[in-house]
Amino acid sequence: MKMKSLNKQLFQRSMQLLLLFLVIIGFLQTTLIYLYTENQRKMEVESYLEALQQTPDLLGEGEPLAKKASEIAEDFASDANIVFYASSGEKQIIHTNLLFLKNKETAAYTEPVYYEGKAIGTIEIIYSIHESLELMLTQLIIYVIASVLILLLAWRFYRRMLRKTLAPLDSVIASVSEVSVDNLDEPIVIADAQADIAKLVDSTNELKVRLHDSFQTIEENQHKLQQFVSDASHELKTP
Repeated sequence: MKMKSLNKQLFQRSMQLLLLFLVIIGFLQTTLIYLYTENQRKMEVESYLEALQQTPDLLGEGEPLAKKASEIAEDFASDANIVFYASSGEKQIIHTNLLFLKNKETAAYTEPVYYEGKAIGTIEIIYSIHESLELMLTQLIIYVIASVLILLLAWRFYRRMLRKTLAPLDSVIASVSEVSVDNLDEPIVIADAQADIAKLVDSTNELKVRLHDSFQTIEENQHKLQQFVSDASHELKTP
């Protein structure tokens, strides 16, 4: 099984983390835009109902609500279609926004209407969410394009930076691969090494020193053994 290099693993995991981060940011951005527009519509509905229920002479002649209901709608919910359903079963169109009738995407809010402490019916406020969806889609497209550019820039520059950062480790690997019996007394020196790599170099140098001492001890013992054999042979030959 072929093992991946540390450089490649760090790069892949960093790119995966960056991609995950960008996806989370995009999701949060889209969610916040949706929540903001939803909150704006709810505030308009609440403001309209509050103004409507505080209007004197709200009940109309011939129609459930007076014309003031339509005038208030122009001030608080001019971009919505508003329909009032009286408790008696009558239906009254309070306000119509012709600009979004052809759009299929709508959001409806139904609330009870009280006048002088009594429920007189319910009101339905219908908003077109076509523009909001277009805004969210546009923002999402822009964000996806920006994310792709960020990933490409990260791929280009971060890879170089990572390679430069791990250069001391490559130097350690190259130096260790050149270690032999003849150069055990030569310490490995890596310039501009990070703290962790410096510890690795120090440990490697300590290992080289121990190996050097061990080989010297072996050579001394071999020399002593050879001398002993030579002396013993000489003694045996001498009458």
